[in-house]
Amino acid sequence: MIWFLIFVPVIAAALLLIFFTKKVVWWEVAAMIVPSAIIILLMNTIMINSRTSDTEYLGAYTKKVVYYEAWNERVSCRHPIYCTRSYPCGKSTCTTTYVCGHHHPYDVDYHPEHWSKIDNLGAEYDISKAEYNRLKEQFDTKTYFVELNRDYHSIDGDAYHTNFAGQPEKSDVINSEHSYTNKIKASHSIFKFEDISEKEKTRWKLYDYPSIRGYYQPIVLGQKVDAITEKKLQYLNGYFGANKQFKTFILFFTDQSVEAALKQRSYWEGGNKNEFIICIGKDKSGNFDWVKCFSWMKKPSLEVEVEDYFNATKDLELSKFADWMPSKISQHWERRNFKDFEYLEIEVTENQMWIILVVILLYNIGISIWVVINEFEDADIQSQSNKKTFTKKSGFQQRLEEMERARKIARGEQIDVEPEKLSFMQKIRRKYYGE
Repeated sequence: MIWFLIFVPVIAAALLLIFFTKKVVWWEVAAMIVPSAIIILLMNTIMINSRTSDTEYLGAYTKKVVYYEAWNERVSCRHPIYCTRSYPCGKSTCTTTYVCGHHHPYDVDYHPEHWSKIDNLGAEYDISKAEYNRLKEQFDTKTYFVELNRDYHSIDGDAYHTNFAGQPEKSDVINSEHSYTNKIKASHSIFKFEDISEKEKTRWKLYDYPSIRGYYQPIVLGQKVDAITEKKLQYLNGYFGANKQFKTFILFFTDQSVEAALKQRSYWEGGNKNEFIICIGKDKSGNFDWVKCFSWMKKPSLEVEVEDYFNATKDLELSKFADWMPSKISQHWERRNFKDFEYLEIEVTENQMWIILVVILLYNIGISIWVVINEFEDADIQSQSNKKTFTKKSGFQQRLEEMERARKIARGEQIDVEPEKLSFMQKIRRKYYGE
């Protein structure tokens, strides 16, 4: 439907051709239609991308922390000596400046000590000394020396590594954001979710996605958990985030029906492609009431397993759940490939359509005014007009000459015929007989 907007420059060009024929040049019409088409295409692409762009949350865990010793290295001297030389330049003499040496053979760069952590994906992050010491103590493993074999000058800096031993309660999880294309959120297909108003959000006490502070992002919303349980749950996202592209959130609803889970699903538009959302209802006393899971898995086998676990145990002790969950993720979780939804057709919204229309109108009004007031005119039309004027004038003169020739014939006077109009025999007679 967006391409119906191309009629705006077409109509504008038609009006100019009707009312300002002599002022319109062919390339001015092209300057109206072609840029308008480009503007429509670009704005349509940008607005659709804005509607389909989504953010998912990825998890990883710290595999090791590293202490790098200070060191230095020899580098090329950065302190040149400049010389000047003169050379003939026309009638005068010019000078130029060039590097003719260095103050010393080399410079020495000093690299201070620093600390970092490396996740299970190989990414390295700079951290403070205090953070390094905290994680080193948290891992509680032996620190070992690593020879870096640097090409040093006088200080041979090496490194010391402390590895994570794989205990979930001692883990350090790194959360990050990642943008991806999600056509579902902008489509009008069967996957379209109910629009949730602010009033409904408040009524059902729905959750927004928790923000990432530093590298930390809460997993459990609506209920406090102890530090050990938090570590175990975070490790699920850290470990399986890389291995299985898995991310879980556990949302608690107090004194709400199971419909709250359905509202939450609509509010989060089904969740991101890598998410497994667990909604748990509690009664006023804080006891287990219901459980509902949702994700984009083709086969809801993990959803069934988790719902059966809570319905059977009615145990809200999430530490036990964190111990039970890893084997189920390994067995059942398979992230949905969102390329499955590439077939969905996405169009701009009504408001976006109006914005594009206004831009196209403003552009064509501006270019139309310019076409009328500029100095360019249609050369063909102008030439044809001049030709017609000339033809009419020549015909009138020719008619006068014919009338004068007729009067001379009537009086018996000699008529001088233009040489190019004489016949061959007339030309011979005029040449030899003077006729």
